[in-house]
Amino acid sequence: MLHKEQVSPDLIDQWKEFLSLLPAYEDDYLIAYHTDLKMGRDYAFAYTLTPTLGLVRVRVSPVDEVCQGAFVVSDIYWGAAEPPGRDLAVRVEFIDHGGAVAQVEQKVLYPDWRSAQWLPNTIVVGRYRVQVDAHLPPGEYNVQVSAVDLWTGEQVGQPAVVATLKVQPACPVEQGY
Repeated sequence: MLHKEQVSPDLIDQWKEFLSLLPAYEDDYLIAYHTDLKMGRDYAFAYTLTPTLGLVRVRVSPVDEVCQGAFVVSDIYWGAAEPPGRDLAVRVEFIDHGGAVAQVEQKVLYPDWRSAQWLPNTIVVGRYRVQVDAHLPPGEYNVQVSAVDLWTGEQVGQPAVVATLKVQPACPVEQGY
């Protein structure tokens, strides 16, 4: 429950963004959320990977351009209506204008709680930091996210293009004296 009269409107907006859930009830004074989450009632997939696994919300930073060698950070809210039944990893790919994979990185989806142990209607927030290859040719790339089996690398469901980034030549390093 969020009591609107006890915090600023900006803080209410921040909580709504952080929770990424649909309120069970809201009026001028109160926002209430269910504690027993259910897909369709409390959350929806912004990107569907399988019928029961998807991305509830994705935030990529920077949002439009990055220099070679710099880092891209993705905050991904994973949703699972049903347990995945296996350990998953996240694969982040930079896809060039011709559709070829120009760079790929794979990381454990959520190291502190393996997806094989998830319960129905689990939402997990993962933060993934990927360094843009210093030799990746400048240009525009789609950032594609997919779930893969942690042990076999087999893709699970469909990938999702979550952002488009323009890669610029390496940024100059400022030197202080």
